[in-house]
Amino acid sequence: AVVSTQSTGNPTTFTHYHLIFIIIYHIIILYLLVWIIEYQQIQQNLYNFKYPHIQMPDFERGPLVFSKSFGEASRKSTILFRTALRLVPRVMKIYEIEYPPETIRRGIRAQFEKNRYVTDVAVIDVLQYKGRLELEEVLEVWKSRCHLQDYIVEKVAPVVIKHANTLPKHER
Repeated sequence: AVVSTQSTGNPTTFTHYHLIFIIIYHIIILYLLVWIIEYQQIQQNLYNFKYPHIQMPDFERGPLVFSKSFGEASRKSTILFRTALRLVPRVMKIYEIEYPPETIRRGIRAQFEKNRYVTDVAVIDVLQYKGRLELEEVLEVWKSRCHLQDYIVEKVAPVVIKHANTLPKHER
């Protein structure tokens, strides 16, 4: 055993068991770090195997940055709109959506048209940020297919179902 003295002058023993424990502890930490890194690579490889044709766009990550003018906010919204329209085929392949791309594009346009007349720059920036987060959630497959399908059917292309009681008597 190795004997050392602290500032108080009391001798303390440092055994080989302490040294072995510290080494084992560090080895376990290293194995956990390696496992986490490998797990992330495996997840990415599985994603690339399942969707090899899909490249994720790079989003500006970080806090919400407010625009200095209406023109800058409008430009950011236009970029988000065009990015969303460009990603429609990828979203269709990921979620295996059987609607035509025009239907989905109409839905995206309807969401942007809903806020067309907003003129407050801060509100535009918040809406743009929320839209970017929504798009990122869709691309990262954090939403299920039924969420998107319900969204498309209900808000964009409502399916007209003619029930017998709503039809005129001569059409029944």
